[in-house]
Amino acid sequence: MILRNNLYTVIRKEETSGGISYVIRLNPDHFIYEAHFPGEPVTPGVCILQLAQELLALEINEHLELKKIKNAKFTAVISPDQLTELTVAFPSIEIGKEEVACQCVISNIQLDLVYAKLSIICRKHERYEL
Repeated sequence: MILRNNLYTVIRKEETSGGISYVIRLNPDHFIYEAHFPGEPVTPGVCILQLAQELLALEINEHLELKKIKNAKFTAVISPDQLTELTVAFPSIEIGKEEVACQCVISNIQLDLVYAKLSIICRKHERYEL
């Protein structure tokens, strides 16, 4: 299941000297939050990994499959009831012939809070438009 425009929506893309980032808004009414957890919704770690993969694919205009999680640190709970926007930053993206490696930091700039730091490797598939 693709999460973009479902669990989250891209508000804007930002480019800085430190890399690129996407500002996203979570959908607190998504059915995932009914089960995880009723009354106190929390964004599952697997969804955080997938949204990072999807935004990386959007950035490089390639279909990607998560191949390896080199490092994943979840430092705070992401609750759609308590947040309006998240920043998904990619300070490092290395594009190879068959794979793409990246560093990803998910944070809330207004609260000065980091929710996750990821280092992932994705495998390329056929090209497609996002």
